[in-house]
Amino acid sequence: MLRSTSDPMAASGLPSDRAGRKALAIADLCTLRALPEPVIDEIDIHLTAFLRAAEARVRARAALRLAECPWAPREAIRALAFDAYEIASPILEQTHIAKQL
Repeated sequence: MLRSTSDPMAASGLPSDRAGRKALAIADLCTLRALPEPVIDEIDIHLTAFLRAAEARVRARAALRLAECPWAPREAIRALAFDAYEIASPILEQTHIAKQL
């Protein structure tokens, strides 16, 4: 896998950066198409753990991506919704997600 030198996360090997990369990759996977409920449940466990270990800027990017996804993993959405306002606002502004909280 090629890494961009312009992405500060790509150059760092810190655990929070690795967790952030994994969280964003899983968030992207979730937004591609609706996945079966058992798959979402399994993804949710890992995505939530990676989000908790990631930096705020990564959580904010994940929140933007997942806010537009009606089938986003619930626990991950809940964790983002109760994060700092800058992170939570995209989640809270989507009524279909806010109703699930």
